[in-house]
Amino acid sequence: MIKNIFFMFIVLTFISPKALYSKIYSKKEIFKSEIKLASLLKEYGHYKNSLKYYKELTKSNHSVSLFIDLGILYKKIGEISKAENIIKNAIKEKPNNQELINALGDIYFEEENYIKARIYLLKIKNNKRAINRLALIENRKNNYRNAIKYYNVLVNKYHDELQRVNLAILYQKINELEKAEHELVVFYKNSKDKYYATKYLIRFYKKYNEKEKLKEFLKSLNLKKKKKKKMRPLLKSRR
Repeated sequence: MIKNIFFMFIVLTFISPKALYSKIYSKKEIFKSEIKLASLLKEYGHYKNSLKYYKELTKSNHSVSLFIDLGILYKKIGEISKAENIIKNAIKEKPNNQELINALGDIYFEEENYIKARIYLLKIKNNKRAINRLALIENRKNNYRNAIKYYNVLVNKYHDELQRVNLAILYQKINELEKAEHELVVFYKNSKDKYYATKYLIRFYKKYNEKEKLKEFLKSLNLKKKKKKKMRPLLKSRR
């Protein structure tokens, strides 16, 4: 209830800034107020109302972030083709803008249109998220060796150690077990969370019946059996 009252207060504060404050505030301040209102409406899930504001804002301002937000809103209300067209038109105006290209790649990726998604994601430079999505696309299309290339970039360039687990899984799929084991061993050595790293390596040795390696690994963990505490004898009553 309090949250809704606060939201209504904000809306009433910023609503129709042109009509209320045009004589007092500059166009720049009015524009900022409209953006705040549009952003609030989007945040609270009022997508259609937010969309109206963003459409008006993009008429006078061709900011990249505004077009991306407009595309996101069309996607939220299920009008995917409009979302695509908004971003495409923005790319025509700013063909080298990485944010716009990434946004269109994201739309195609989420729609599982991997052919088109790949075209745009490949144009993005130095972007971890784009590399991760390219790895996922290749993995889902069963192009395991290509997926491995992208996961290696995530490990070596972006130092994302968790991706070694994905590398291990893919190496198993192409029957390169030594490489799979290597990735899990390195992940165990580098990982701060030893619990999951240990779990993955034990599971691997059990799966391929590597009894000796499993024995050595468990021994290296220095697992000590907890000694059972001896029950102290009950004190005799002094009655």
